[in-house]
Amino acid sequence: MTDYRKLFDLTGKTAVVLGAASGIGKSSAEALAGLGARVVCADRALEGAEATAAGIREKGGWAEAAACDAASAADVNALAKTVMQKFSRLDIAVTTPGLNIRKTILDYTEEDLDRVLNLNIKGTVWFFQAFGRIMVEQKGGSIIACSSVRAVTSSRASASTARPRRPSACW
Repeated sequence: MTDYRKLFDLTGKTAVVLGAASGIGKSSAEALAGLGARVVCADRALEGAEATAAGIREKGGWAEAAACDAASAADVNALAKTVMQKFSRLDIAVTTPGLNIRKTILDYTEEDLDRVLNLNIKGTVWFFQAFGRIMVEQKGGSIIACSSVRAVTSSRASASTARPRRPSACW
């Protein structure tokens, strides 16, 4: 069996994972810690981020939690500042939050659209700016943006494929 820990040893590296309370973010935080990285588990749902960090510590890893709303430039910048006050270097920054409102485009409200754009687009840009500045200054590091399969698939009821309902003879 391949020893992935040897291939991808992150001992001594520092990582921040935004969206670490659940799903892809939680799994990312656990994987990075499992490979030896110190992990800051950040999420709008601080209780969930704390649970992820506690689970990592229970398995012998190093982790702490931080509150951060990925859709808020101020929160993301504050997270970056906090991380750099605590550590001399940031090696890995992962962002995972994303939102899919399951309505047809005909049913989207302005509030729905704002929520999707603020988190999925603006939030990713804020993350790249805040953590990219750090990595440019320190001349290295990895920034990773994740999404679910929803980013590349659609369903008949999703906003990207909404069509008015017509009798099948009209198709």
